[in-house]
Amino acid sequence: MADQELLTQTLPEFAWTLVRDFTISDVLYGLAERAAVVAGADGAGVLLQHSGQLRLATALDENPGNLERVRESGQAGPGIDALRAGEVVAVGGLAETAGGWGVHGHAACGAGS
Repeated sequence: MADQELLTQTLPEFAWTLVRDFTISDVLYGLAERAAVVAGADGAGVLLQHSGQLRLATALDENPGNLERVRESGQAGPGIDALRAGEVVAVGGLAETAGGWGVHGHAACGAGS
């Protein structure tokens, strides 16, 4: 669950980066950093939709980056489902991911994400 107070602080800070002289890659990396902190996650990545497919834009480190690449290649996982449904997809635990998203679920279990 996201820390609502931290999210409220983070959104204006992120918006400020959009109007300053930052590269797109720096802005997206900063977004991943902020998302990880707000969500209380160990890592995060940013996927962008292009031609109906989600593509990995950036990741904080190799572990979520590898998982996002698996998600991207298979177009399966909670992020893909959230995009298609237009709502948050909550995952209760790793065992839940293995059965529902094929290769992505198995990769998540193997990564401990």
